[in-house]
Amino acid sequence: MNKLAMFPPKSIAYGVNDALHGDRINMPDLYRSIEKEHGMKILSSHTGFKVTNRSGEVVYLDGTYTPSKARGTEQCGEYRLRMFKFLRWAMVHASTDAMRAIEGRLKV
Repeated sequence: MNKLAMFPPKSIAYGVNDALHGDRINMPDLYRSIEKEHGMKILSSHTGFKVTNRSGEVVYLDGTYTPSKARGTEQCGEYRLRMFKFLRWAMVHASTDAMRAIEGRLKV
């Protein structure tokens, strides 16, 4: 019997990813740290990101935010790309201790 047949491909991919990159980035904790330390409100989905400051002014916009859940490979990939772009922006404009801890993982 093929040894790989015992493990679903998705599990193997996650295992390889974890071995190469370590623990996953905890996005909710990062969002909370930005919201708390910088007084921002972050709305995010696969369709877009909208970040406002304390006075309600939009400080970051990517796409058109709609409250919807990403479904399927394409939407999940789009959401991950938007998160990555937002985190790179936040490292410059709204950095926190939690973000500085993962800074090396955001550089490409």
